[in-house]
Amino acid sequence: MAQERIHAVTLPKWGLEMTEGTVAAWHVEEGEPVTGGADLVDIETDKIVNTLEAEAGGLLWRTAPVGETFPIGALIAVIADPAVSPSEIDAFVAGFRPVTLSEIESPPETQGGPDRSAAAGPDGGNREVNASPFARRRAAELGVDLATVAGTGRGGRISERDVEAAAAARNASALTVPDEGQVEPDDAGTAAPAYETVAMTATRRSIARTLVQSHQTVPRFSVVADLQVDELIRLRDDLRAGSQAPQPTLNDLFIKAAALALADEPDLNAHVRDSEIMRFHAVNVCFAVATKEGLVAPVVRDAANIPVIEIAHETARLAAAVRARTLTGADLEGGTFTVSNLGMFEVRQFDAIITPPQAAVLAIGAIRREPHEDGAGSVAFRSIVAVTLSCDHRAIDGALAARFLQALRRHVEAPAALAGVS
Repeated sequence: MAQERIHAVTLPKWGLEMTEGTVAAWHVEEGEPVTGGADLVDIETDKIVNTLEAEAGGLLWRTAPVGETFPIGALIAVIADPAVSPSEIDAFVAGFRPVTLSEIESPPETQGGPDRSAAAGPDGGNREVNASPFARRRAAELGVDLATVAGTGRGGRISERDVEAAAAARNASALTVPDEGQVEPDDAGTAAPAYETVAMTATRRSIARTLVQSHQTVPRFSVVADLQVDELIRLRDDLRAGSQAPQPTLNDLFIKAAALALADEPDLNAHVRDSEIMRFHAVNVCFAVATKEGLVAPVVRDAANIPVIEIAHETARLAAAVRARTLTGADLEGGTFTVSNLGMFEVRQFDAIITPPQAAVLAIGAIRREPHEDGAGSVAFRSIVAVTLSCDHRAIDGALAARFLQALRRHVEAPAALAGVS
């Protein structure tokens, strides 16, 4: 049978929270041979890129376009025996039916039929709508009536992108269109477009979902403190005078100081889930790395118990992996607290968004020089940094947040312990 000589390449599920993936790059061109176990395609999922290996050998056909996003289980290519005809491949693709997440999560009695349900049309009646689970969820978020959406998928299936296009068209039609005289023509005499539309990448969509979840579900408050960092700068310079590479940065020292402060105040080293607070023994600090697609926050594990030199090695490795898009799922999982530093951009202070289910995030501003009076009445300039601790009020109250900042101040302003010096 042809099916025995044709193998489906489907979008796999990596991680419990993965629901979709984007085809980032094919390692094999369509029509070329591939061997079992060889790298086949890169799939972007949330904030990482994984490489899918070929499960069988043969010729690669019907590859999905690079940049397109598909749900788990979707057919993205086929690998066929060289003797298989194009008509057999067409028949295989036409008859392929992926297992969707809705089928995986729904009771057995609801499985087995096509993914269709009745939706109210403009006339108030019902008609069958062929839409993916992701399209239905997105339609509910955007207030789009699926009965008014034209599907571009196989068999007219409505995708998440179709829903977003319908919402964009609806919103555009609601805008006031300027008169011709209000639009400046270009050199050719034609009206230049007022804007361009750029589709969100999988990374940006993941960030957007997390931010919306945080804004809607976390009762957040912030506390701010000014820390003197002259001794911290001196320690950094002393460490840089050594032969270690990479050399520790101020951000590495802040990660270490925050980890020790969390060890002092472990109630902040927590996750909040529904009516439960999970307090962790190990301090796993996420640190924000900026990319053109948004912030990615890999994890430095057990930061309270490893030397700052090791933290420097780990942050350098993880930052390089972020930019090379080689992070693994393990690099992003298990964070218990986040440090976000915008000091290098000369930002005085800012509020960072809490990443659920974490209970808190620390935002670090730029170093500034200010005059300060000492106990003897003398005035001298000091290096000051504003830090902002944002907390989930379900797990952390104001007094606890203040105690954490006091602990952080002790470690930053007398930082010998950060380098393991007693």
